[in-house]
Formats: sequence, C-alpha cells, structure tokens
Amino acid sequence: MRLDTTELRRNTLITHADHKTREDTPYISFTNSPSSLQELADFRTSRGGDQSIVIVDPHTRIELGLPVLRYREEMEEYKIRPPYTRDYWSNHYL
Repeated sequence: MRLDTTELRRNTLITHADHKTREDTPYISFTNSPSSLQELADFRTSRGGDQSIVIVDPHTRIELGLPVLRYREEMEEYKIRPPYTRDYWSNHYL
C-alpha cells in the first residue's frame, strides 16, 4: 500500500489505532510496555477467534534500514485525536 499522501497516512493511522477495526493496515505496531501488551491481549481474548502477538526487535529494523516511528508523534503530526488515553500511545511504535 502506498503512503505517499498526507490523507492516506492519516486514514491508515486512524484505522490502525482503532482496536475494534479488523481492517488490514500497512503498519506493525509494537510497545515496550508490559502492561499495555497485557491490556491488548485481554481485549483481544474477549473478542474470540484466533489472535497472535508478534515480537518486534526495533534494533533489527534499524539495522535493516527500516523506520521505527513513535506512534504518538505520528498521531500529532497528522492531527489524529487518540481513541484511547493519551498516555496509552507513549510507549507504542510503528
């Protein structure tokens, strides 16, 4: 998926941020907060169906020349109102 316009980036970030939406996005988000990970796992368990949690090593992404973006900064850049508490995004990355 191309992300070459502000509108595309904004819309895909909005979709990705909404945990109730099961629509694919071009992002893999990750957190360094164990409590945030547990909250997300609990939420997903309540929805039923197959779920998976993937471990992402940001150092490997950087070594491969892939970006590691702070989720909160991206939401601020594209003027996206957080659907959850502002603090929730402080430990999340894309």
